[in-house]
Amino acid sequence: MGKIIALSVLMAIFTSVANAQEAQIPDEAIRELAKDLAKMNREVLKAQQLLREDIGVASQLSKAVITTGAAPVRLGASKSAAISFNAKEGEIFDVVDKVEGWYAIQKVEKAGWVNASDIVLRKTIRSYGESPAEELEMAMKKAGGESVPEQVFHSLTESAGRLRDAYKNNPYLFVKGFSVRMGLAPSVQLNFEFK
Repeated sequence: MGKIIALSVLMAIFTSVANAQEAQIPDEAIRELAKDLAKMNREVLKAQQLLREDIGVASQLSKAVITTGAAPVRLGASKSAAISFNAKEGEIFDVVDKVEGWYAIQKVEKAGWVNASDIVLRKTIRSYGESPAEELEMAMKKAGGESVPEQVFHSLTESAGRLRDAYKNNPYLFVKGFSVRMGLAPSVQLNFEFK
């Protein structure tokens, strides 16, 4: 389930961009929308990591090093899934999930699924003070002691609200509404409407 939710915002990027192209929205507005949705995707992935660390699931993190010239990174864990982009040999990504010979990888504004045969895994261990959960724990003490799930919920809700507010006066589209779902793999659903 985590793999589906982890890429839900990424899928929304491609769906929204395709719908924006059909609605004849200028390329610059489409690029801005894709950038904003990619940023929201990164926030959701970070929230998932924080929750996994909070329950002790992710004390070790993996890095994926691309070993082939142009490894296809797909929207799903299947050779039939659409290609999102091609990763270059030697490029390094964070591994966020694994399922049956496929790894969900992410880096800045790039995310997707790569076949295990196209990568080499490298384990990394966070040192004290580098963990997002530890950083959040310190911030929580200053903010009145919310639990990690409460902090994640509020953070994602505020981010979605900021995105909604940013598109209020956009001449091409607006955020009609949004929802934040919690669990081990939190998600944000944004409902856009084209003008």
